[in-house]
Order: sequence, then C-alpha cells, then structure tokens
Amino acid sequence: MTESASDPGETETAEKPKWLRWLGIAVGLLVFAGAVYVIGQELRRVSLQEVAGAIASTSVTSLIVAILALVLCLAAASSFDTLALQTTGQPISWRRSALTSAVAFALSNAGPPGIALAAGVRYRSYQSEGLTGSGVALMSGVSALIALIGGLSLISLAAASAIQAIVTQAHMPRWVGLVIAFVALKALIAFLAAPRLGRFGKFLPSRSVRLAVIVSSTVEWAAAAGLLYILLPEPSWIGFLHYLPVFGLAGLLGAVSGLPGGIGAFDAVMIAVLGPKVGPKVGAAEVAAGLLLYRAIYILAPLIVAAVIGLTISARRLK
Repeated sequence: MTESASDPGETETAEKPKWLRWLGIAVGLLVFAGAVYVIGQELRRVSLQEVAGAIASTSVTSLIVAILALVLCLAAASSFDTLALQTTGQPISWRRSALTSAVAFALSNAGPPGIALAAGVRYRSYQSEGLTGSGVALMSGVSALIALIGGLSLISLAAASAIQAIVTQAHMPRWVGLVIAFVALKALIAFLAAPRLGRFGKFLPSRSVRLAVIVSSTVEWAAAAGLLYILLPEPSWIGFLHYLPVFGLAGLLGAVSGLPGGIGAFDAVMIAVLGPKVGPKVGAAEVAAGLLLYRAIYILAPLIVAAVIGLTISARRLK
C-alpha cells in the first residue's frame, strides 16, 4: 500500500522525467500481465459458479470477525499521520490527525485516484494547523513508508522454516527464503538502531517514535492478514505463523507493482502459494472467494465510507 501526494497548495510542481513515468507504467503493466497469467493458470479449472458458491457458504461469524479485524486495521492506521508528523517535526494534535489518517489510508488503497483524493483531504484538514502543501506532501510520503514497514515485520518475525516452506511451494530454492527473512530483519534493525547523525540523521525521529512506527504498522498488517485468514477455507489447514509471511510477501509485491490495492500481483501470490495447499476438498475456488470478500471488506467498504467523510470535511471547509 504505497502512498504519494501532490502539492495542493503550490502552483509549481516538479514533474518526473517522461521516461521515468513511462517506465513505472510499463513495470506495472508487466506485473499485472504476469499476475493475470498466473491467476489464469491456477483458476483454469475453476468456474464462476464454484467461486460464487464458496462466497455464499461463508459463515456470518467469519464476516463479523473480519469486520472487527478491519476496525483494528483502521485504528492502527489512524496513528500513521501522527507518527509521520513527529518524524517531520510538525506535531499536530492526535484528535485532528487520527480521523484524517484513517480516511487517507482508506482512500489511498484505491490507487492513484484515491491517493490524490487523500492528499486533498489531508491538505484541507491540516492547513489550519499551519502545514503547507509541501509539508503535507512530505508527511504523506513518510506515512506511506510507515505503512510498508509492517510487511517487513511479517516476513522477518516469521520462523525461517515458514519462509522456506513458502518459497519451496513457489518452486524456488529454499535458501531464497532465508535471504528474504534476513534482509527484512536487517532492514528493521537498521531502521530502529540507526543513530541520528550525519546528513540524513535529522530525518530520523527518536527511537521511541521509530519503535512506535514498527509496532503500529505491524499491528495494521497483522490485522489485515487476520482479516483474510478468517475468510479462507478451513483456516486450520495452515498455521497463522506460516501464513503471515505469505501475506507479507504478497502485500509488498502488490505495493511495489503500483496497481490499485495491489490487484493482480497480490492475488496471484496468494492463489499460487495457498490454493494447492488447502486440500482435496477445497482449493483455488475457495481461496479466490476469500480474496474477493477480503477486497470488499478491507478496500471497498472503507473506501466508500472514507469518500463520504472526505467529501463532508471538504464541504465544511468550503462553508
């Protein structure tokens, strides 16, 4: 879940080179094409009726637990702006930033249009606190980085054996899993232990703030993982610890792809890795159904609510 923001308060903006913009589009299209191919291969024997039947068979209890997990996700995400503002040295009261952060987080999951709308919501909410357009853009970028740290946590905190099992299922050498876990863990330790020295030291918050960043982002990712986990068929078929790095890898790949909600890339990883391991009675159709419900609860529902709240805030500001 990556976030970027334009500068709503300044007329002059620095544009990216054309080749860089086209490169990003090309990479996104390649990732999406590859994901579509993988999904097509995994679902070639699955009918829409099977997926619809799997959705209809989802229990009410699972849906209630998934909604509670969503509430926990948004509660954790409500702290992202506060932590980002402390990082940039522009503290704002938690009461003002919490709702704005949750709304912007939900909007940004919709991809570029949602990211632009989230930047507008942030600017209108924080301009009365003295933040300029460039300040909002910087804070939004830091908030996006905070949102990604939880994915590293899921990968690095999972057992090495879990990572190895995942990469083996994906037809890669087992040592790749150890490398992934080591790199993720090293990145977290470097972020937490780095001294506030040198040219970039001023951009590092205190270690207590950095620890809060790791905890908050990890809680959001773990809650999102739990939301999908409860919607998958017979969750006991795989331990939650072994499942977490699957979700982390899929989520980070989806974020890097730049596609709205990581669509395609995230789903391809989940279906390819989890579908064959469910069992003989249930498989790819049930995993696909769980992913559809996950997107409806985690992305679509908060997006609709956030859009209404964002428009309400904007209307009040205009009045």
